[in-house]
Amino acid sequence: MKISAGTPIPTGGSELVAAIQDARRGLSAVAVVADEAGNLMGPFSCLPHSPEIGDALQRVGTAIRTGSTLDRTVTEAVILTVAQHWQADYEWYAHTAVARMEGLLTEAELELIRTGQAGLAHGAADLAAAFTRELLAGRPPSRELETRLMDVLSTREAVEVVMVAGYYSALALLIRAFETPMPGSADAGSA
Repeated sequence: MKISAGTPIPTGGSELVAAIQDARRGLSAVAVVADEAGNLMGPFSCLPHSPEIGDALQRVGTAIRTGSTLDRTVTEAVILTVAQHWQADYEWYAHTAVARMEGLLTEAELELIRTGQAGLAHGAADLAAAFTRELLAGRPPSRELETRLMDVLSTREAVEVVMVAGYYSALALLIRAFETPMPGSADAGSA
């Protein structure tokens, strides 16, 4: 299945396109959210095709960006771990750009995430990425990993790690299922 820039938006979807563009205005300075014609890129291109659910999903993303107590490096490490797991090119493209621009992760650390390895300098981010990898592998994280994670994160932050992983997994599945559009100039690298 493919949703492309030319796929017609159903009734009610146009308002959601505007809301998505507005909510992601800051991200668009780093990664392309919409093309010059206003067509949404990546998973955002899917959301207007189910306006009510798409709006609820994009509001979850806004809540994660504005209401999370997680350190930004932890958040980006979790997002990139999800992108790597699902091979979600747009997610990898957009969030490596964020991590680079904000100086959150080095190129060597991005490579560690891309290859599913531990070793991030930020201890909580390294543990959160490992925890996320275990969850995405379909097994409960080890008690040792849970204990180590809870030594550096509050219960709220641990819950938010799982919420971030779940939200970005939903976006990654949209990217994979609908072969969503990438910006023409994007270098997705290898998610």
